[in-house]
Amino acid sequence: MRNIFRIAFFFGFFFAVDRFLGWGLESLFFKIEVGDEGGYINNAIKNNYDIYIFGSSRAHNHFDPSVIRGILKMSSFNVARAGSSLAFADVLSSILLETKKDYPEYLILEVSEDDLIPDREKERLNSLKFLMPYLDRSQYLYEQMLLYGGIGQRIKFYSRSYRYNSMLVPIIVNSIIKPSQDHLNYKGFIPREGIVKDFYFSTSAEFSPPIYSPEMEHHLRLFIRRALAKKIKCIIVSSPKLFRSQGEMLRWELSTKKIREIVEEEKAIYFEYSFTHKDLFQNPQLYRDFGHLNKEGAKLFSQLFSEDLKTLFEK
Repeated sequence: MRNIFRIAFFFGFFFAVDRFLGWGLESLFFKIEVGDEGGYINNAIKNNYDIYIFGSSRAHNHFDPSVIRGILKMSSFNVARAGSSLAFADVLSSILLETKKDYPEYLILEVSEDDLIPDREKERLNSLKFLMPYLDRSQYLYEQMLLYGGIGQRIKFYSRSYRYNSMLVPIIVNSIIKPSQDHLNYKGFIPREGIVKDFYFSTSAEFSPPIYSPEMEHHLRLFIRRALAKKIKCIIVSSPKLFRSQGEMLRWELSTKKIREIVEEEKAIYFEYSFTHKDLFQNPQLYRDFGHLNKEGAKLFSQLFSEDLKTLFEK
């Protein structure tokens, strides 16, 4: 009997501590509007922007909201996250639109070959865990995490503090330290310094045919359908890449064709920049590495993208 009492006391104590920590972290988390650990998503949800930009690190580093605003006279926010998958963009767009009374005019999603490969399936659950603080606000997030996490994930849902796992320090820091005005002005955009040095382009045309993930394609289609169902203009963008060989360029061209086919089937709009502006963007001075533009490259790309969008909505 005494052992049963001890076990009951242990679980009761654990439950109380978990609820207390969860309540405290929740109250702090939803007040912050800066920081990579969810604060920028709170900003995007609480404030109304004309344009929201989704994607992984390429979107995070390529779309500069200050440049877009200067040309289009429209507000924008970059909600992309490095290392995330199309599953993350799909679920985040659902959370964003479920919590908003006023919908944006545009949803922009950056998609490239890397987003459609089967390896991205490995990242889906880890990237979705970042959205766990919003679990009570999104049935779709709950369903997707159960789908990818199984019964073990269902057990973790009962913990109120687990959903803030690894976020404790960022939450406290961002609750105390006031962000700089420059940081606020970036609106989720992360500019990068540096250039690609000793660049060499190989004329070798050898390459392995790309393999695509039906799962990631499904999330891309759902993203588009959700936007169009709410009468939001949806633009899928393949931003620039620095090619190292003829073979890599041919492979990327096949993937670009695949993305275009999906987008056209779903009646959305597709912008592509690696081939339509090849002479401009095959310049190592504009990149920090082969897949990511540096600050100057992002500025140039954001200008071209904004002009293309301006031309589109003026028709």
